[in-house]
Amino acid sequence: MKSATGMPAALPPDVPALDPAVLDDAIGRAARVLHGFFAAKPRRALQRPLAKMLRDPALTAPGRAAVARLSYGTACLWRRLGDGGAPTGPVSETACRARVTACAALDDPFSAPAPGVLDVETLAAGASFPPAMARALMTADDPWAAAWAYNRPGPMCLRVRAVDDVEPLAADIERAGLGTVLGRGRVSAAALFVARGFNVYAHDPTLRRRYEIQDEGSQVIVDATAAAPGERVLDFCAGRGGKSIGLADRLAGAGEVVAWDIDPARRAHLRRRAAAAGAAVTVWDEVDATAHGSFDVVLVDAPCSAFGTVRRGPDLKWRLDEAALSAFPSVQAAILAQARRFVRPGGRLVYATCTYRPEENDGVARAFSKAAPGLAPEAPWPVTTPGAIGGTLWPHVSFTDGFYIARWRALAGRAAMA
Repeated sequence: MKSATGMPAALPPDVPALDPAVLDDAIGRAARVLHGFFAAKPRRALQRPLAKMLRDPALTAPGRAAVARLSYGTACLWRRLGDGGAPTGPVSETACRARVTACAALDDPFSAPAPGVLDVETLAAGASFPPAMARALMTADDPWAAAWAYNRPGPMCLRVRAVDDVEPLAADIERAGLGTVLGRGRVSAAALFVARGFNVYAHDPTLRRRYEIQDEGSQVIVDATAAAPGERVLDFCAGRGGKSIGLADRLAGAGEVVAWDIDPARRAHLRRRAAAAGAAVTVWDEVDATAHGSFDVVLVDAPCSAFGTVRRGPDLKWRLDEAALSAFPSVQAAILAQARRFVRPGGRLVYATCTYRPEENDGVARAFSKAAPGLAPEAPWPVTTPGAIGGTLWPHVSFTDGFYIARWRALAGRAAMA
């Protein structure tokens, strides 16, 4: 099977050829979805008004796909489709329809020639980003390429739960007619890309248990822990449990994965998800201070601005509260300070975010290193950035969502909490 190295970052996102009446109806519906999104105070995820629209039984399958693509495509390219301005308040349905119509007319919605001179404002207007995201994008090796990679919808990626099952699973997926396999990942050995339209639900539970749906970048975070059979691992900001299950799979039944999240609803979901996957994960309802210094690996996938997920939900651009961004580094530093207490001497602490904002990434990692003399930075294979403590994954380089990963080792004979 081919590698996904030469694979496009996503399937073509253009609207397929439709009957003019169907297309006109889809444009009108997408305009109403966007009008509702921009009118809400505060703005909620675009998925909410879109899901309500897509439930209309009058929609055909092609029409439903067109409404979804036009809604997300127009949200993604909003500044570029109009006068370059950002949508700071409610937007009329007429203005929304004009932009949706412009989006539907584009031959290639998700690429554009780079300008001769690139600064933050040129990037923000030309690639349709808010200023805070554009400033952070300027830290990429090629900001214009990074911006347009974030504008292109992310591919569908599976994490095959046993690395030696990647090839057999790919063959089984195609043999059963469940979807088209595009290739293996670039940076994680367990990643397998499939074409959009892959049917998650139309196969038996045994096959479904062989994989999880997870971006390759998230898989790399788990890889960077180097968790191995026999080790004790703590997922300290476990969320809904995707990485917890990945860690359990790495241990292959030998060792222990413990998960904690501050949100009770997420902990409940994690328990259900791990049980469905047959993954051995112990979920704490309260942080167990008696476990200080007892884990070989502690993973902190910290709450963050989530800039790196924007290709999954481009409406994030226009829901962003720039005033709230300054709070993230202090929250992340506090979580790291708490998590480090659980690392045993010789153990590993991994810090990760799903953002490319440097203040939350190497800024936090550098300050933490100065405050934690008992921990030594290590290169978080397979992600390295010259001159940085950690490394950043970019979609124009690795085809992943945007992530930052840093790793430290607790020095033997010195308490990690010192």
